[in-house]
Amino acid sequence: EDETEIVSGTDSGTIKIWTIKDLASGEPSVFVDSVDSGAVYSLAWSPDGSMIVAGGNDDITVYDADTLEILFQNLDAHGGRVNDVAFSPDSSWVASGGADGTLKLWGLP
Repeated sequence: EDETEIVSGTDSGTIKIWTIKDLASGEPSVFVDSVDSGAVYSLAWSPDGSMIVAGGNDDITVYDADTLEILFQNLDAHGGRVNDVAFSPDSSWVASGGADGTLKLWGLP
């Protein structure tokens, strides 16, 4: 049975995937410590549901939504906090906006 999932990030660098049922119990269905030791400031799920992108301190990381393995990472994506991340409609690009005042596009492998 499929359940709706949401993703959350914390200022301690933890990313959690929750199901609606899990929210009632307070227990995450899946979680992974973020690869950076800093905060997670922005998150997005890809339109096709296969990936999650996280923006932190300077960096962006794309995870496989099922296994939470890292698919793409740039530790120097921005000079400071990554305020927003988003996928293209076909899930082949990620856009990131940083506190450094730049907007960048990243092609995914």
